[in-house]
Amino acid sequence: MWQTGRSRKINDEQRAEQYAANLKTGDFNDWCLSTQGEFYTLHILFFLKKNGVCRMKHKGSYWSENPGLPPRSGRWASPYYTCGLNFDFEETKSGFVRAVRP
Repeated sequence: MWQTGRSRKINDEQRAEQYAANLKTGDFNDWCLSTQGEFYTLHILFFLKKNGVCRMKHKGSYWSENPGLPPRSGRWASPYYTCGLNFDFEETKSGFVRAVRP
């Protein structure tokens, strides 16, 4: 389950984690940062226009994490030399948090 809203832009990994951990929305309080894989899946759904009636703002950079590594802010972007479903993760200095539930 994804948070439909998003945070303000955050430029610090600890603040990004803190935002997700302190989030209380939809009668839930067990939110966390998404993994890069979850973030990629959400990106693909919007890219393929398979998001149905979901009207989340999805453009921009977002915080995500991978097990054993610190969180990173970035976006999925298509390299200029490819076509189709080939995206690279471009790291950025700040981003939004869109939390997920386990």
